[in-house]
Amino acid sequence: MKIAITGHTAGIGQAFARYLANRGHDIVGLSKRDGHNIRVIPRIVEQILPCDMWINNAQSGYAQTELLYKVVEAWQGDRKKMIWNISTMMTLSSGVPDIPGQSFASMAEYKNQKRALEDAVREMQYKGVNMCLIRPGAVATQPY
Repeated sequence: MKIAITGHTAGIGQAFARYLANRGHDIVGLSKRDGHNIRVIPRIVEQILPCDMWINNAQSGYAQTELLYKVVEAWQGDRKKMIWNISTMMTLSSGVPDIPGQSFASMAEYKNQKRALEDAVREMQYKGVNMCLIRPGAVATQPY
């Protein structure tokens, strides 16, 4: 299976990329470190569309949600395609956690951006693309 992963060079995306590559899947990695800015929506969508699956992991502003709309629009009705949307358990909480090295404002922004992703997933869940929402809890993706 050919799987696109945004944010594949670190954290959760890197773990998915390694795990799936070790099981014989062809990984199309799309990360800033490799020159793939997810805010350049048409370029990233072009890389995702030929794939069988996309792990919608990387977040940069609201680009994660914008990408989702474009890919679902292109894949609409194709039940063979699959999208895993990576959100956060933080969207279920009423406050913003105090995380060392992160400002309150940046964490509040992150939470709101992930809520937008979740709203988009709910809106598009009946568009004929197999899609799921994954809400990991706290994951130490960067050294503190």
